[in-house]
Amino acid sequence: MFPTTNNRSDVIVGILDTGVWPESKSFDDTGYGPIPSTWKGKCETGTNFTTSNCNKKLIGARVFTKGSMGLIEDVESPRDYAGHGTHTSSTAAGSPVENASLLGYANGTARGMAMGARVAMYKVCSTDACSSSDILAGIDQAIADQVNVLSLSLGGQAIDYLEDSIAIGAFAAMEHGILVSCAAGNSDSTEKFATDQVFSSREAVRMLFKSEYLISKVIVTDRDLAMMNAISVVFPTSIHLLCRFHIEKNVGARCKQYVKKDRQEEVMDLWKKIVYSTSVEEYDHHLQQFEILCADIILFVDYVKDSWLTPYKERFVNVWTNRVMHLGNTTSNRVESAHWRLKNMLQTSFGDLCKSWDAVNMMLKNQICIIQSSFQKTIKDVEHGYNSQFFQNLHHCVSRKCMKLIDNQLERVKIVGTNKTECGCSIRTTHGLPCACELAKLQINGNAIPLDSIHDFWKQLSIAHELEDEESLSDYDFSEELEAMKAYMKTHDIISQRIFKAKVREVVFPHTTSILAPPEKVRTKGAGKKKKEFDTPRDPSYWEYVDASQESAKARQPSQSSQRSARQQSQSSQHSFKTQFPTYIRPYIEDIVDVVADGNCGFRAIAALLGWAEESWALVRSQLDKEIGLHKDVYSNVFVDNVESVRNSLKISKLGAQEKDK
Repeated sequence: MFPTTNNRSDVIVGILDTGVWPESKSFDDTGYGPIPSTWKGKCETGTNFTTSNCNKKLIGARVFTKGSMGLIEDVESPRDYAGHGTHTSSTAAGSPVENASLLGYANGTARGMAMGARVAMYKVCSTDACSSSDILAGIDQAIADQVNVLSLSLGGQAIDYLEDSIAIGAFAAMEHGILVSCAAGNSDSTEKFATDQVFSSREAVRMLFKSEYLISKVIVTDRDLAMMNAISVVFPTSIHLLCRFHIEKNVGARCKQYVKKDRQEEVMDLWKKIVYSTSVEEYDHHLQQFEILCADIILFVDYVKDSWLTPYKERFVNVWTNRVMHLGNTTSNRVESAHWRLKNMLQTSFGDLCKSWDAVNMMLKNQICIIQSSFQKTIKDVEHGYNSQFFQNLHHCVSRKCMKLIDNQLERVKIVGTNKTECGCSIRTTHGLPCACELAKLQINGNAIPLDSIHDFWKQLSIAHELEDEESLSDYDFSEELEAMKAYMKTHDIISQRIFKAKVREVVFPHTTSILAPPEKVRTKGAGKKKKEFDTPRDPSYWEYVDASQESAKARQPSQSSQRSARQQSQSSQHSFKTQFPTYIRPYIEDIVDVVADGNCGFRAIAALLGWAEESWALVRSQLDKEIGLHKDVYSNVFVDNVESVRNSLKISKLGAQEKDK
């Protein structure tokens, strides 16, 4: 379907427009194979139009007139009397036409985007207007004819999607696996029409916020004029910034177009200085240098000033964005990366809405798991670089990103000290964090960083609904969660209960530990340390290493008598156990392990057989219980009506010796 390929295609493009002029060379079928077997449509006849006007390229043509009630003369035929339908259909899927030109200018080969595709025309418009009922009838017929793509280069005034005939018909086509391409609107010479089209989607986004308190204070987008106008209406209280990354890419592309290669790096470096200017004076100085450097490239200078700096400098230049608390979000890269993850999970652009929804749901779940894992790491661990008393108030309370930003400001303290002018204090405004001069004063007074000096954004270490202004912790109800916790505790064994209790204590009592001192002092192995015979340590000589290794090897070798007695004792123990087995089994016994007799002998033996420690008997019980629970229908054939009693026997009621029936 791309213009770079010469292969013929069985893709059928349905066009809804003013009809078609079949004699145009754009519908030449030379070299085309048979009409696709999936095609269910036909070629209708009408005024100055017969079935012979269709061919292997223009495989179908229909006309819909009931909506206009026969008031227009030229709607009784698929023939195009306006020229618009012929133009749009040839643009979408026209065959190559050599030596094409406009009054002798721009001579070349004219071809459609999908030049190998077949064309099916559905005439739903006259030279003056299009009827909504005719448009819907045309879309319904295109669905029945089994087209693969629908193209609608028509539109009117923006209305609600629930009343928009094109939106309704496009949704129906999409449900049948048809790709629909619609015009964004061409009935208004201003930006208002496209803005109205975007407005409803932005309004839907706004409705996702439960209150005004939760609406973003700063919104970062690309320079899409329709979207920018819609945001100004839907989010009037939010500050709108433009993505620096995309601006730099656009300026860089124009720089490659207008500036010689040996000067491009110098020009782009000066552009970055303009963007990252921290004062108006610095901005004016760098802009003046830029104009002098590019004095011989007027077109490039005009582009930079007219397209970006003059209308939008307050939305992306540092001197103005540093007055806004954007929390470091000056590009839309995070959205782009999320979009990449979604495309990676979808794998293909084909599929129904349900599969796409499942992929989006899975992506969000994965992101939530990653974020929660990061939060837990912050709550439990403290990085080595932040173990000093200066950070003690922030431990387990703020994110790691916050710590890194503060650490960067500490590096600036060595340069700016307590000088507020040199510091600029931009991070206090943009991130809500203490700047270099604030940190310098705290260090001089010997004080730690107060938690109150950190913006609440950096303290949010959980994904939960934020409290609104009118809510307070005293009004927050936890009764439902507490009851669910109690029910959870009752339905699990003692080991699961202990694990759950430990997790709860970590949250409620973060400064305590569940680790207890041993009941008696642990007896350590080996002799006591000998007093050094010399005060100054030195490395042993080579011969000392050799002698020490030989002596230790001799000490490790047991005597023949001790080896003999140990072997005899082991053989005697194994012999006593072997006598408990039938005679025909004894030759096949390779080893005997004597496990602790506490009512869990069988489970201990299984744990030892699996290569676990004997003390993993509880894990064996738990795994067996889960196995029966997952395949209850299978084990019901084995235990009949005793499945639950078997599961209860596997549950651990207490630690230590178990009852005999367990």
